[in-house]
Amino acid sequence: MSLITTDYFRLDINVPDDTYSTLSDYITRYEPEILRRLLGETLYQLVAAYDAESSDQRIIDLVAGKDYTVGDYTVSWKGLINTTDYISLIAYYVYYWYVRDKISNLATTGFISSSHENAQNSAPNIKLAEVWGKMRELYGYYGQDSLLPSCYNFLAEHESDYPEWDFTEIGTINFLGI
Repeated sequence: MSLITTDYFRLDINVPDDTYSTLSDYITRYEPEILRRLLGETLYQLVAAYDAESSDQRIIDLVAGKDYTVGDYTVSWKGLINTTDYISLIAYYVYYWYVRDKISNLATTGFISSSHENAQNSAPNIKLAEVWGKMRELYGYYGQDSLLPSCYNFLAEHESDYPEWDFTEIGTINFLGI
C-alpha cells in the first residue's frame, strides 16, 4: 500500500484526470525507490508497514509530521504524507519520472512525441528541473539550512530515534537535463 494517492497531483504537479490509472502504477513503482534512498532499507520497511493506529510513535512522526525545535526556533516537519497541503517529496519524485517517461513514446519507427491540433509541443526541461528542485528541498541534503523543514533535517535532528536511518544524498539537475 502506498503512502500517497493521486490526490497529491494538483497545482504545480497537476496531471490530466484521464491519466490517473497509469499514475497509480508510477506511485507503486517510484515511492519505494525514493524512500529506500532517503531512509535506507531497514527504516523503509518500517515506513512501508505504516499504520496510523498501530505504528510506533517515531514512525508516525516521520510519516505524518511533527513540530520540533532547533535552538530557539520551531520547525514544522509536515511528514512524508502531509495530508494538510498534499505536498510530498514522494509526489514530486513520482511526477518527475511520470513526465519524463511520457515525453515520448516508442513506436516501430523509433521514439515519437504526439502532436495535437491547435497545440504546440514544448520542452519540459525547465518544469522537470523545478519539480526536482522542490523534491530535493523536501528530501533534504548535507549542508541544508537546519531550519528548513526537510526529511533529512528532521531525521538528523532526531538521529538517536532512528538508528537504522541510512541516508543517500541525491544531486541536482538543471533545465538542460544534466
